[in-house]
Amino acid sequence: MRVHNERGVVILMAAMSILSSLLVIGAVGMGRSTTELLATNRYIGKLQAFHAAESAIDEALTVLRSSPAPALPYTCPDLPGLPMGMVRCTVTVQADGTLRVSGTGSAQQAIERVEAIVEVEPSAFRRAAFGASGVDLDDVLVDSYDSALGAYDAIVAPADANYGALNRSRPVPWVNSWEGSLQTNGTGWWAIHLKDTTVFGTVTLGPGALDSEAYCAEGNTIVYGGLPQQASSPVPMDPITVPPGLCTGQNLTNSTVLDAGAYCYTRIALTHNKTVQTNGPVTIYVTDEFAISDGAALIGQDGPTSDPSALTIKYLGTSEATVNDTAQFTGTLYAPNAALDMDDAELFGAVMAKSVMAKDSRFHYDVRLSQAGLGNGSPRLILRSWRQLGAQEP
Repeated sequence: MRVHNERGVVILMAAMSILSSLLVIGAVGMGRSTTELLATNRYIGKLQAFHAAESAIDEALTVLRSSPAPALPYTCPDLPGLPMGMVRCTVTVQADGTLRVSGTGSAQQAIERVEAIVEVEPSAFRRAAFGASGVDLDDVLVDSYDSALGAYDAIVAPADANYGALNRSRPVPWVNSWEGSLQTNGTGWWAIHLKDTTVFGTVTLGPGALDSEAYCAEGNTIVYGGLPQQASSPVPMDPITVPPGLCTGQNLTNSTVLDAGAYCYTRIALTHNKTVQTNGPVTIYVTDEFAISDGAALIGQDGPTSDPSALTIKYLGTSEATVNDTAQFTGTLYAPNAALDMDDAELFGAVMAKSVMAKDSRFHYDVRLSQAGLGNGSPRLILRSWRQLGAQEP
């Protein structure tokens, strides 16, 4: 009997020992599973925070491409990111002119930071009129203004400003420097020809051009920027690339309002006081014909003297682009394969064409078009470097 009792005790103790071992193993397993779960959650949180930081960089680049461009330095408002996360971005200007774009993302108590160094390609529109082969102006006014200070009509020159004996119906804008300039890549005979023309800016000839041959100023011509300059290298005229599927054979011939976005027309032919206005930043590709005449206008949402950077015309055609007979254009015109012919017309903004000819007309250059490319119709942003920062790094 005693032997049987002892056996029972041994069996019970062995069972209890096995059960205790199983409980210990289970506890260790649960602890390990909890640790692994916490580690997994931390990893997911860091991954979400990292993607949120990257989205903050994207948000900053989108803002930089907008028009008007933000004042720098710029801090974007806190924005909801991925689930349970937030994104923040800042843009600052470095000593070399590049932009430091920082993005911070947070998710599940994790914080990640990403930094990009971005270069803004300078605007191509750094002068009132550029004609690759030549510029020929007869009885033309070329001046400049700053649309950030207000509309052209609202900026009046001081009473003692020496503008010469010019007969104009509207007041002249006044800026601290004369930037209504002309330039050509041409070096041949009369590459720039000015007659009875006033230029509140400089005149620049192609590389190696001789002033005595390539430049002619006659009549009552005044160039306030002094003697002609020579460019150190030709200004490039890159070909135009139209986004796939944008062109569908439409024409623009009647008054309308264009919402922000990109458009493509076979012909723009506005006449008899037709008016096309933009409602936000607009880029228009034109394949065959660009003509505005007889009091017609292609202008911004705030009228003919509004911000020219909000409208860009990219003309692919080879026939002359014309703005005639009291027509008005507010924007930038890029026509690498065609001449621009203006007669009794007014342009607010800038033009780059194969050649520029104008008579009895006015060019009003907006100096904002030259400011680092920002706010000028989706400037090209060049990524110079990218790195991931620790949460505590400066």
